[in-house]
Amino acid sequence: MDDEEWAINIFCLSQTEAVLAREGITDKAAANWIHHQVGLATRRAIAELGGTMPEDLLAIDSLKKLERQQTKKALPVPKKRRASKSDQSVDQAEEAE
Repeated sequence: MDDEEWAINIFCLSQTEAVLAREGITDKAAANWIHHQVGLATRRAIAELGGTMPEDLLAIDSLKKLERQQTKKALPVPKKRRASKSDQSVDQAEEAE
């Protein structure tokens, strides 16, 4: 979630809470209806201002996914090295013992 989508969500939440408190609504069904109405009004305002609708905003990868990608980039993969003749002679000497 980017800053713009976060701001939209916080705005809807705060406006819904304000309406519920102002009108003294405690019924769950009524609260859901108010929340829906505030969401519709917010979407109309975004459209009128020429903004980007929340569903059209770019999705942001999760923090854990980004951390895994960074870890993969930071840790070099060790290359297999071919055994040299001196390594082979040491291995043979160890086997002989």
